[in-house]
Amino acid sequence: MSVEHYTQLRALLDPVPQLTEARRVLCIQPHPDDTDIALGATIALLAAQGTIITYLSVTDDAAGLTNADAELPYEARVRLRSSEQREAASILGVAEVRELGFADAGDWSVRELRNCLVDAIRTDEPDFVLSCDPWLPYEAHADHVRTGLAVAEAAILYQFPNTATAHYRAEYRLNAVGFFFTDKPNQFVDAAAYRELKLEAISAHKSQFTSEQINALDAVDHERGQRLAETTGAVWVEGVKCLRPEWLHVLPEAQWL
Repeated sequence: MSVEHYTQLRALLDPVPQLTEARRVLCIQPHPDDTDIALGATIALLAAQGTIITYLSVTDDAAGLTNADAELPYEARVRLRSSEQREAASILGVAEVRELGFADAGDWSVRELRNCLVDAIRTDEPDFVLSCDPWLPYEAHADHVRTGLAVAEAAILYQFPNTATAHYRAEYRLNAVGFFFTDKPNQFVDAAAYRELKLEAISAHKSQFTSEQINALDAVDHERGQRLAETTGAVWVEGVKCLRPEWLHVLPEAQWL
């Protein structure tokens, strides 16, 4: 896209709001640790400034345990992951944690999840919805792809009264969807002051990561945040691809916005 084309396109579209100005955020994550890993510092910053944040985990994450906890019965694994997520969310200042209970790596459909998420958006009425980017190159985990696609479609369909449930309210409008774990961020949040809280929250997921794995995650996160910050003037940032819901349909230029 040429600079001229880009400028003309942006002139025709309402600017996407800044995530840091959101007052109510719904984080829809495939597993109970994804938002912490991707945007934990941003979540802590938002919570500190008074943003009301809700975590909605799609799956029970019962398949993801790799240490001795993997030997626990199914119900115990589900309770453990829920407990760890609530501990991490408390560290970051998240107001509410909810779970949909879909099977981790299970046989569920985008459509089935999408209808649940239409309900969630209508019920919570957030300014921003956050989720993982389903178009990330080389993303092989179907839970991530299906969740991101379901979120994107729900962000369009929540405003049509004949989809999903009767929670529809014509006056409500979702301002934007923000995709994390993305290779095309267009907003960069200077949340370096909250990196230690982010690491503390990730460390609460003890059944998922060894200390060596947490150190590796921290190292990658540090390098990624510095690289993304190179054009911002900040030292370290977290990146998000933020789009208005109406840009998520028949607008190829969304990849450049």
